[in-house]
Amino acid sequence: MQEKPNLTQSERKALSKVFEHDTFTEGMMNIRQVGEHVRRRGDFMIRTTTNTPITLDVRSSAMAVFSACTVFLPDTDGNSHRVDHLEMLKEMKKRIAAAMTKARP
Repeated sequence: MQEKPNLTQSERKALSKVFEHDTFTEGMMNIRQVGEHVRRRGDFMIRTTTNTPITLDVRSSAMAVFSACTVFLPDTDGNSHRVDHLEMLKEMKKRIAAAMTKARP
């Protein structure tokens, strides 16, 4: 965000699609609150690489979420979801690379 004023209009537009207006990225940022022990006042949503929403309880533990590369997490309705952190990071890298390529003049 600090570098945003230094970008061209087309660079800002391309990168904002990934960093500011992408539900998958928002979910990746939300999952960070578990590892950082930040507690919001309510449940939070993450998304799979196919943008399937998973609403996690605010009390989700870092041990449950980050105990392995692939974990099964219950949503707020008690349904179990497979979360592959490596797959999610690869998807994030792909989205950022595509945005950077598009942002280049």
